[in-house]
Amino acid sequence: MKEKLTALLIILFIAGILFASYPNLDSPKEEYELASSFASVPLDSFLTAWNSGLEGVTLQRLYSELPARLAASDADLAQLESVVQLQQAQLDFSLAQAKTRLSLQANPYSYSDTTVFTGGNEIRTKRHSFSVSSSLAQALPTAGSVSVTATQSSAYSINMTQSNEAWSHTPQLSVQLQQPLWIGERIIDTSYQKAQLEKQQLSLSTANLSKDALQEALIIQNLSLLNLNQALKETRFILQGRAALAASNLNRAESDFEAGLISRQSLERTKLVYYQILSTLNGVQRELDELQITMGTVWEGTLPDQIVLSDLDPFSLAPLFDDPQLLGKYLISDPTYQQALKDLSKAMIDGRFSDLSDAVQLSLSLQLSPFYTPSANSSFFDSFDEMFRNSHPVVSFSIGLSASDLFRRTSSFRSETSRIAIEQANLSITKAREEAETALRAIRSQLQGYLLDLLVQLEDYTLVQMQWETEQIRFEAKLIDQDVLKAKQLDWYQSAFDVLQTLRNIELLQLRMQGRQLL
Repeated sequence: MKEKLTALLIILFIAGILFASYPNLDSPKEEYELASSFASVPLDSFLTAWNSGLEGVTLQRLYSELPARLAASDADLAQLESVVQLQQAQLDFSLAQAKTRLSLQANPYSYSDTTVFTGGNEIRTKRHSFSVSSSLAQALPTAGSVSVTATQSSAYSINMTQSNEAWSHTPQLSVQLQQPLWIGERIIDTSYQKAQLEKQQLSLSTANLSKDALQEALIIQNLSLLNLNQALKETRFILQGRAALAASNLNRAESDFEAGLISRQSLERTKLVYYQILSTLNGVQRELDELQITMGTVWEGTLPDQIVLSDLDPFSLAPLFDDPQLLGKYLISDPTYQQALKDLSKAMIDGRFSDLSDAVQLSLSLQLSPFYTPSANSSFFDSFDEMFRNSHPVVSFSIGLSASDLFRRTSSFRSETSRIAIEQANLSITKAREEAETALRAIRSQLQGYLLDLLVQLEDYTLVQMQWETEQIRFEAKLIDQDVLKAKQLDWYQSAFDVLQTLRNIELLQLRMQGRQLL
């Protein structure tokens, strides 16, 4: 019989080895349906008891107040604001440069006294003159420029040798055109100026994106610190109560020890509990003091004493993640993705145009002026009449071209760098999109975690509240002492504080989603 039992045990051992296996840890992930559970959560009654009528400020209100405070206190944000202003000034200057420019120039008086020898005779002439000119200049959409200049010069000449005098007038009209060639897709590209303005607008938009992203991050950071400040004060309140209970227990233990009712080991354990609570309380107080010093830069003595909850239904946020347009909404406000799009646009603009300084330059010049010989002893107004009657037009026209081999080499280099920039921008767009998808999954996971925590904490709060009410009845019946009732009350407070902190975290997450245009 003993041999049969031994053989049976050996067979069972071998079978256990054969059939034993490590469990599959990569089993399909279960999707838990939370909506039905949330429907029964007693959140309204909890908020009525712990939030209604409470004096304080909501995170939503602070969210709208913080931009002004940060603008006045944060150096990094002020630096980015100066970058935005600089980009705006450059854009305004470029827009002003695109407008027609009018310039005036005057030479109110000029005098010369000259002596020349002509045919062996000495001729001395005194000349008094003045001139005025006006010009209009206009930048062209083709990266060229055109200017029109009108000049009027008048001179009064006295021939000291021949004893005669005369007025003469020399009006002149000149037109000049400067135009770079082959800087774009055609020999003359009419979209150059518009494209350059678009680049500057993209630079301004990029600066605004950087500033807004930093501002949003600072707002969420400061609201998180306010949440932490509130949580630390609630923790301090609980620890102060537990320290008082521990001190009472220590006094009772010392009395019992002196009466010989407990051992020294029990007394030392009671002391250790008391000192541990005091140590934790001191650590929380130090952390709270350091935190308030950190936040003092922004709040400048106006740190909110109490954070209260706004009228937010936390369970209404979960269905938002079923929106198929959610990723598109997120990308619209995502600074990394938008920056990559703008980098791509600028790279494409740079790839379309060549450098102006090395381009082939075409110049056209036209000048028109009258030629006549003024008669002697003519008056100022008579000389005008004489100029109109006896003058002949003098016209000059010139065409100039300038080019260098550098244009070909720089164009090739610019094209290659633009191609690389476009590839990098496309890679950045793909990466930013993937990061956005990851961020959305993280937000959804975080929200689900908060909602699950809230569900558990509310159930725990309901249970602890019933226990505390039971302890109150027992206390009134003199079945327990004041310290036991106080300990249960602290458990009740702790359970309520856990719920409130989770609700504040959900509201902070809701503000993050609001900043990302997801709501």
